[in-house]
Amino acid sequence: KANYPAESYGLLLWSHASGWLPSNFIGDQHQDASSRRRSFGVDNQRNSASKYAEGHQMNIEDMASELNGENFDFILIDACVMQNIEAAYELRHTTKCLIASPAEIPEPGAQYKSMVRAMFKKNNTANEMLNAYLKEYRNSYGLVISALNTAEMDDYAAYMKSVVAAHRSELLSLDTSSMLNYIHYGSWTKDYPDFLDMQGVMLKVLNADEYAQWKAKTDKMITCRHAGFWYSAYPKSKVSIDDAQCCGVTMHIPFEKYNANSWAFNEKYMETSWAKAVWREE
Repeated sequence: KANYPAESYGLLLWSHASGWLPSNFIGDQHQDASSRRRSFGVDNQRNSASKYAEGHQMNIEDMASELNGENFDFILIDACVMQNIEAAYELRHTTKCLIASPAEIPEPGAQYKSMVRAMFKKNNTANEMLNAYLKEYRNSYGLVISALNTAEMDDYAAYMKSVVAAHRSELLSLDTSSMLNYIHYGSWTKDYPDFLDMQGVMLKVLNADEYAQWKAKTDKMITCRHAGFWYSAYPKSKVSIDDAQCCGVTMHIPFEKYNANSWAFNEKYMETSWAKAVWREE
């Protein structure tokens, strides 16, 4: 900022990531449990590629703390599974707009020849960035990517608290077999839970009037683009996207099946700011 003063700023983050989940790097496991959730980035302390993407990881709470007060016009996280409601809620005071994918992204990441042009558009910047990212992969790797307006998040959390309170039992007993799920539990040797698109979840648990209200509130906050499929490493295939189930943001549901997992997903999840605001029972 000192060297390049500008009217506004954006931030690009490029690496591996795991959304709101704890770091899975063994070197981070000595830390207190409360500091090991929602991780982004891999630092192997050699400033080089790592075949197995191993290295220290930054949790999203620490990222939010360091960036608090910056108020970027946008943060683009060019990494897998980072457009989840939990990480977005943590970063809501750091940026006006969060752009990321709820799924695996193509290995090369965004094509910056077109993306940089989009970043410097003065008007409708988020849409320009979404369109630029999607254009490069629409017919090859496939993609789902979204932009989230963080100004809506506090009101949205209060609204979702009422939704969860009214439908907790349906949510916790949800049959996910036919739902839009970006990472299936067990597909990555059980070190990831299900990454369910929020829209697919709400479509299944809400009645028609409730769903219409939810959709109106969500469309005000989220803009989504997708190619109709994305290429997944687990399984190694193209996975179709049901547009009716897709808003491009995932939500975690603390299913009973996760309680037996050694990573203690539900315990870690209930430490997140989103879970405290939305899932915690009074």
